[in-house]
Amino acid sequence: MCTLSTSRLVGAAPEASAASATSRVRYHHGDLQAAAIASGVALARRGGPAAVGVRDVARAVGVSPAALYRHFPDVDHLRAEVACAARTELAQHLERARAAVLDSGDRRRDDLTRLREVGRAYIAFAVAEPALFDTAFTTTTA
Repeated sequence: MCTLSTSRLVGAAPEASAASATSRVRYHHGDLQAAAIASGVALARRGGPAAVGVRDVARAVGVSPAALYRHFPDVDHLRAEVACAARTELAQHLERARAAVLDSGDRRRDDLTRLREVGRAYIAFAVAEPALFDTAFTTTTA
């Protein structure tokens, strides 16, 4: 279960998910937990769940690893929050696909079209973001 409001983690703008491999989220007297999860998502996007480590995330946000332990008891809890944020991003992608289907007046046909488009969006996300998709469904002991 996610402990943070996912609206703070997954940007409303689609371009937020297209972060470059060199971009880093910096923490400056703000919400360290949200910054750490956002950095974890960026790391996971490039390297999957194994890329999300306390030291790597701390380095990405510019804090010591000890600072992260005030928000995450261990790496499994950090990875669980990153996985939750990844699932939220996937869910938003699916919702956009569902909402893009216009009503034709034939409910049965519209429902089937929505189902087909959501399925296509699911596969498209998995193909476009394989490491993040893998992270979304990674289980942890947290």
